Amino acid sequence: MFKHRGMTLVEVLMAVALLGIGAAFLLQSFATVSRALDVAQTQTDAYGFSVSKMEELQAAWRAGHTPDMEGSFQIHNKRFLWQAEAAAHEPEAVFSPLSTLTLRVQWNQRGAQALEWRTFVKTPEAAE
Repeated sequence: MFKHRGMTLVEVLMAVALLGIGAAFLLQSFATVSRALDVAQTQTDAYGFSVSKMEELQAAWRAGHTPDMEGSFQIHNKRFLWQAEAAAHEPEAVFSPLSTLTLRVQWNQRGAQALEWRTFVKTPEAAE
């Protein structure tokens, strides 16, 4: 009688196949996580820029200056476009001390993405 020493070829092939399936699953998971991290980094960059730009626009508005109302910037080889708009808070009112300041940041990452901020600022006439 033969004693069982080691594995048969079928057992080895099954083990290799299972390891291959597991490795493919892990590689796909790493790729998915990598894409998610890239999206999160881009959104973080857009958020950080928009907070800074909104503060810059508000400061210029309070000082009575007319800042640039559109432009673009690039971070980590990604291009972002931004556009600001100031509008009277109450369009039907003859005089309103507030204006709505809107900042929109756009980028293209797996389709068009955008971030929009709105705040109120005193109109230059009301600040005087």
